[in-house]
Amino acid sequence: MKHLVLVVLTTLVLMACDKSGTQSLDGSATSSSQKISNGKLSADSWTLYNNGFNVYEIGGGFDKTQIAGGLGVHSFNVSKKDSLGNASKTQAHVLVDQDKNNLASISMDPYNLQIEVISIKSPEYKTAEGIGVSNTLSDFIQEYPDYKIYFERSNTMIYVSSPLYPDVRFALDQQAYTGGADKLGTSEKAKLDYTDFLAITEITEIYYQ
Repeated sequence: MKHLVLVVLTTLVLMACDKSGTQSLDGSATSSSQKISNGKLSADSWTLYNNGFNVYEIGGGFDKTQIAGGLGVHSFNVSKKDSLGNASKTQAHVLVDQDKNNLASISMDPYNLQIEVISIKSPEYKTAEGIGVSNTLSDFIQEYPDYKIYFERSNTMIYVSSPLYPDVRFALDQQAYTGGADKLGTSEKAKLDYTDFLAITEITEIYYQ
């Protein structure tokens, strides 16, 4: 009788441990911290890291089979020129949700087919501290008090960045810029101040490159 009770208790413990993970398609248990589990979105699927998001990162490959369930992808070829003016074609992929909203864009290097640029457009994606598209500049500074704001002349964009995410640029709404044209200067990068923007200035896009 004691042996039977021990077997039953052991079975219950194993079942409880099994439920703590995520079941894979073949029935085996997988870690609940996986970014993608069997094509399903987990909380970690929406987290932005310094080098990318989900299973996609700068320098990595693009695998359509790794796209989380409920999301779609539009793939197409785009033409681009390098710094010497040489034209080439490369692939671009756009992740969309069920309502066809653009979540993120991924551009590939035309020579090695590795991910070259990532653009996050959806407010669903957040850093571990909760910052993403649609958050305000004030939100950003509150979470990352060590920050810098600058105007980049080559693409006429204004970014805010943090040393915690050195490879990530958070684009700001340029319509909310209240500083003078003289502050933009003539150099490639011009440092700007928090006081040069409206209090409601929002992050409009997030770039990895």
